[in-house]
Amino acid sequence: MAMPADSSVWTPERVRELIDESRHWPRYECIAGELLVTPVPRPAHFVALDLLVRALAPYVERHGLGRVIYSPAEVTVEPTALVQPDLFVIPASITPPIRAWT
Repeated sequence: MAMPADSSVWTPERVRELIDESRHWPRYECIAGELLVTPVPRPAHFVALDLLVRALAPYVERHGLGRVIYSPAEVTVEPTALVQPDLFVIPASITPPIRAWT
């Protein structure tokens, strides 16, 4: 018998309560109040991420666009969203420099 889905709204604060700081996985995120739980990616994922970082970082730095960052990094983009993007760019226009991910 299937269990009913949790219909409550997930917030960044609730998701942070699930996170075990001693482990990177599973990854807990929420978007639009929905909880997302992601298992460890396959090796091909990390190879692709490495290739993207190697290609993107020199371009971003050469053009003064900012800095390429990769996870683990927690980003709150709206009140009901907490994500850990695999790769993102912090624009050079952000001042002062980011000191915390939340």
